[in-house]
Amino acid sequence: TLITDAPDGWQALVTSGNPHDASSWHGNIALKFSGQAALDLLETERAVAQFSNVELPVIITGNPKVLEPQQAQLQILTEGKIRDALLSSIQTAQPQDHIDIAVFYLS
Repeated sequence: TLITDAPDGWQALVTSGNPHDASSWHGNIALKFSGQAALDLLETERAVAQFSNVELPVIITGNPKVLEPQQAQLQILTEGKIRDALLSSIQTAQPQDHIDIAVFYLS
């Protein structure tokens, strides 16, 4: 997970990595995004640091750059909210809908 304050706004990169033998058959993926979702990710990382008794410096985030709406949407979810969002999407799906779920170690 990488979050940066770039000249054109907040950006984030979330990647998977399986460098050890047991995961040699798994693929890896990365997702780069910007705007409010990057700030949301920053808040989740700060919460993990606080839980781990790590003090991070205060970051002044300002207003994220607002981009024109696109087809793709992104929402930052962690822990039980991942399960809740998946179940909600499945339960509200219509017969013509297509659901793709790409997650690592969903339990």
